Amino acid sequence: MLQRNMANKIIHHCLCYTIIAFALTGADYCSNDNYSTLEDIAKRSPTYSQDAVALCDRYLTPGWYSAKFHEIPTTAPRLSACGTTYPYWMNDIAPANIGVPKSVQMCQVGFSSNCVRSHYIRMVNCGSFFVYELSPLDICNSAYCFEQSDSCVADVPQNIEVRYHSVSWTTIEQTQPIRQTVHDPDVNLECHFDRLSDLSLYYDVTWYVDNTEVLTNQTVSSNSSDIPLLSGTQMLAREKKANSMIHCVVGAKLRAEDSTCNVSSSPLFFAGIKVLTSTLHIPRGRDGEVEFQFTIPFISKHYIREQFEGQTALYINTAVHGESRDCDDPNKNLCDVTVSAYGRNESHKYDTNAWKVKHKFKVYNRDNGDFTLIDKHLTLRLQTGTTSDGGSKIFENLTLSDVQVF
Repeated sequence: MLQRNMANKIIHHCLCYTIIAFALTGADYCSNDNYSTLEDIAKRSPTYSQDAVALCDRYLTPGWYSAKFHEIPTTAPRLSACGTTYPYWMNDIAPANIGVPKSVQMCQVGFSSNCVRSHYIRMVNCGSFFVYELSPLDICNSAYCFEQSDSCVADVPQNIEVRYHSVSWTTIEQTQPIRQTVHDPDVNLECHFDRLSDLSLYYDVTWYVDNTEVLTNQTVSSNSSDIPLLSGTQMLAREKKANSMIHCVVGAKLRAEDSTCNVSSSPLFFAGIKVLTSTLHIPRGRDGEVEFQFTIPFISKHYIREQFEGQTALYINTAVHGESRDCDDPNKNLCDVTVSAYGRNESHKYDTNAWKVKHKFKVYNRDNGDFTLIDKHLTLRLQTGTTSDGGSKIFENLTLSDVQVF
């Protein structure tokens, strides 16, 4: 009986050992689920001097970390480098075998030597990057130092700009509640930049609308026909509309699955309706003219059915002192401007300058001079109305720049 129980214990122990060994394979060390991204990577550079808020890894959560295209340096940095007072560096050689953990010595730079305090950590070579099993340090201000690795692309693309690219269409055949064909357009913006001379590189593009990140890690190749685009639908998905400031951030990388370590940004691009007349001076009994222009084209669904074909226009209404009101004048054009979209059968016009035409409307001063104006200045506000569903929603309920009227 004793021998049988001992045998069962031996078998049970071997099974547990096998499970543990399987859970610690090299592939698991390099899995995105098993490591965190180290913060403040830019400040951890040996070229970054300590600023007003020194880095402190005394309260770092123990665990596995990656800094992707940054590595712990193997030469000692100076005091007050790496964004801290006493930086840590690796007094060892990085592992060459992929997926195999190696114990390496970490040294703290001090006043008397480059290794006044040391401890060991484990690190794993994951091919294009390393992961480190970091532990909290003993003191503040002290932190782990990281520098850019050789796999980092130093050069950044030039002449980056956001600009209008095209209008794309989605066609839907509906049978309910009525049979009709619906062509739904979408505005596309392009992040244009000059590719680097190395044709094997890839580029990572991130889009921002009013400083909110709306599309991340869009990867394109060196082929100039591989164009990074941001659509109006993608903006709407992040609750963004036209009349926004948009920019893109671009960096080069060696492989499509890599991350970038050097990036550059485009200037801001205003996507929407630009008011060209900021101030009007109107004599008594005369009129003035307000101009505005679209920097991206207005689009609207194109409906086609047996007895009907058409689109919903965009109405740009005027209000005084920000209070919207209906126009009592029989001439409706005094209070709003109608902007029509091109249908699917005229979609080629979106590739020309036809949609860039300047729109105008007049503002009348109906004072005939029989009385004195107390307030000789007012603010005229332009606002868009509702639109049809789909891509045109980016133009719905926008407030344009004010016009000061004297």
